[in-house]
Amino acid sequence: MLNHNLAEKAGASLHQSEEIANKKLSVWEKAAYGSGDLAINFYWSTVMTYMLFFYTDVVKIPAAIVGTMFLIVRILDGFVDLSMGVIIDRTQTRWGKLRPFILFGALPMAVVGVLCFSSPDFGMTGKVIYAYITYIAIMVMMSFIGTPYGALTSAMTQNPLERVNLSSYRIVGSMIGGIIVSVMTPIIIQQFWPNDMSVGYRNTMIIYSLFALVFYMICFAGTKERAAAQEAVKLPFKQSMKIIFTNKPLMLITFIYLVFQAAYGIKASVSIYYVNYNMNKTEFLSIYMLLIFGSNLLGTLIAPKFTKWFEKKYAIIVGLTGTVISGIALYFTDYSNVPMILLWTVVGGLIGGIPAAVIWGALPDTVEYSEWKNGYRTEGLIYGIFSFGQKLSIAISGALSGYILQVSGYVPNAIQSSSALNGIALLLCLLPAGLCAMGIIATLFYNLDSKTFSTIIMELNGQKHLQRSKKNNNIKLVKRGLDQDVD
Repeated sequence: MLNHNLAEKAGASLHQSEEIANKKLSVWEKAAYGSGDLAINFYWSTVMTYMLFFYTDVVKIPAAIVGTMFLIVRILDGFVDLSMGVIIDRTQTRWGKLRPFILFGALPMAVVGVLCFSSPDFGMTGKVIYAYITYIAIMVMMSFIGTPYGALTSAMTQNPLERVNLSSYRIVGSMIGGIIVSVMTPIIIQQFWPNDMSVGYRNTMIIYSLFALVFYMICFAGTKERAAAQEAVKLPFKQSMKIIFTNKPLMLITFIYLVFQAAYGIKASVSIYYVNYNMNKTEFLSIYMLLIFGSNLLGTLIAPKFTKWFEKKYAIIVGLTGTVISGIALYFTDYSNVPMILLWTVVGGLIGGIPAAVIWGALPDTVEYSEWKNGYRTEGLIYGIFSFGQKLSIAISGALSGYILQVSGYVPNAIQSSSALNGIALLLCLLPAGLCAMGIIATLFYNLDSKTFSTIIMELNGQKHLQRSKKNNNIKLVKRGLDQDVD
């Protein structure tokens, strides 16, 4: 009878694990997950798009001081991500280990976001100190919410295709947030506070924060952790680092995303220079940016189809290769040839949208790989190191862009020399192409394919059932021994 009961429980446990491994999520749950990145981008896109202008033109802090602050804080913030990873793995609550950070971080994030875009009437030293404090605070809060939010993909399902789908919804949410912020911020300020930009930025951030709170709550309420570790994982730092650096797929996927994100960041920040100076069509900027966002969004949406036809590895290679080809072609296109410029811009945006979704879809697979290889499920630590690479890519892209503009002879608000124009074209076209070529080489060594992943899931489920059966058996035996003692 005892063995029969254990067999029934083991069978039920096996069935539950198979459901998680093959779970297809509802459109609502995917949309709820995507709403989290929409909320994040009410802050992230505002910081990335308008923070530099806010500090230099509204708060009146010298650009060199702002640039140094950006570089220092973003690198330091990468280490915050690693710390958050450790904290996440040591967390277990009745809401799970990941979603509580979204629930309890939403309101502090809103407060910090408003403070970051406020401009107290301090002297220059006070303004710089206030800028450092609030900028550090908003980056820390982004890590507090962003790292567990990213790890949520691995906890919602173990179905590889569903993970790519989730990543697509996430990136769509991110792009919607980015479009809203980039388009609506100047309109809101000009419409309601045209004579006081300081008040305009603060009040606009209050509006964004209210919307962000709603979407954070939708994300928290509409998602479910199914595959997260059921117990807190407390490991010494040295052992944690060993687990991370022996996870070859994680190291590769982090490097691939680092170079890809650096390429994307450079292209995004240099596009305005290319349109204004190389094409000499300032009035064309909004259309150009819309083409980039639109084609990128379309590429993200077709990414799940690619992972049905190809392994994730080859889908990433296709996307990176397209970015390399379109970048080289654009570099050799005459600045006056607008149709060809638009063609290669759309091609680059369309194909370049594929790797982002696929990489974010491949990252959760490294969680199970780590659990299979090392015996510990450490979502937080894995997403922490990945987020560190992401922040490092932003710091690198910003530094490279500034340095190349400077050495090429760029002069703000002036007719540019041929050397400066070539420097801008190099930044927009060849440097991203070179970075993506490095990503292609790294991807060739990525071997966590669907067959290997399925084997890992089967072995993990088998180990868990065996452990549960042994545990239940021991409990039954102890209980029977106590009953006999009582008799």
